[in-house]
Amino acid sequence: MRKILYVVSTLAKCGPTNQLFNIIKNQNTNDVEICVLTLSPEGGNSDKARFDRLGVQTRSLGLSRLQGMFLAKRKLMECIMGFQPDLIHSQGVRADFYLSKIKMECPWVITSRNFPPEDYLSRFGFIKGHLTVRSHLSALRRCKNIVSCSHAVATKLSNIGIASSVIQNGVEASVLAPPESVNLEHLEKPIFVTAGSFIPRKNMGFLVDAMKMYFDTHPGSLVLLGDGPLLDECKARSNNHIVFMGNVNTVSEYLSCADYFVSSSLSEGLPNAVLEALAHGVPAILSDIESHIEMAREYPKSIKTFPLASDKNTFVNCIGSALASFDKASRDEARRISQEKFSDQAMSFSYQKFYENVLTSNAKTTYFGEL
Repeated sequence: MRKILYVVSTLAKCGPTNQLFNIIKNQNTNDVEICVLTLSPEGGNSDKARFDRLGVQTRSLGLSRLQGMFLAKRKLMECIMGFQPDLIHSQGVRADFYLSKIKMECPWVITSRNFPPEDYLSRFGFIKGHLTVRSHLSALRRCKNIVSCSHAVATKLSNIGIASSVIQNGVEASVLAPPESVNLEHLEKPIFVTAGSFIPRKNMGFLVDAMKMYFDTHPGSLVLLGDGPLLDECKARSNNHIVFMGNVNTVSEYLSCADYFVSSSLSEGLPNAVLEALAHGVPAILSDIESHIEMAREYPKSIKTFPLASDKNTFVNCIGSALASFDKASRDEARRISQEKFSDQAMSFSYQKFYENVLTSNAKTTYFGEL
């Protein structure tokens, strides 16, 4: 029986954790022993219980971010020596960086779920952002087996000399369950939903302003799911057609109540929320960034894009034309393609095949770092 060790910062509820869960839950535990190792203790927004219900081992180094700077490498090595994995798979800057500093004699896989220069400068600011970008790119350059979550991410990494394979994100079938705890019947239709952090990269301010302009002449409601440092600013710019729900544990249920999904994001890997919306048969209106265009090619009837360089008037016109083009065929296509090409099973099986290729061709690869 092969052993796989997954290393992440925490199991906080978010898109990358959902994707990790989907990779693991579709593996045959009779053939593989799985351990999920987190660097830090779980917070209040943890998805650990869901992993526990799968019956896989979950361990934690229990280190704060400050403690990790001094202790993570040694404790990681102790855990690796104790578990003796045949393969290690990490995701996220902290897990990738600390593993890059360790000498290990088994294949190491990284999933890149973003393009660091676009993500971290927006999320962390100029100084911390640049340091984080440098740390993550350094880690990626030391790994021989990188998987990008989209062709868009893979192309950007390739442009700076980092090669990767592509396994697109997948959505689990359970999101198709009908809503139980969410009722949006009191809102004016049509209902637009978006989900994400209120940070500059997500460009929520533009979306609030543009939808506010749209609602000046059209009926409807915008429901925003998520939290972040720009939330209060966005609330101050909204009107009574725009509803802020904060962080919720039932994102898929909100998506199932939506008529349309919208995103004005400046950068994405392959967004989980968009995939879930499409799996529910909800058409999407998305900014024309590379990952959204990649998805639009797969869902030609179900996704319409608008130019980020446009002004809000152009955006309003784009919404009007998109809504006029969306019909039952658009919704049927969204469900069908989600099941055929973007299922969690297909994504997990692709990873399992990738693992097999890595283990067969590179069974004893050594990665050198400082202990």
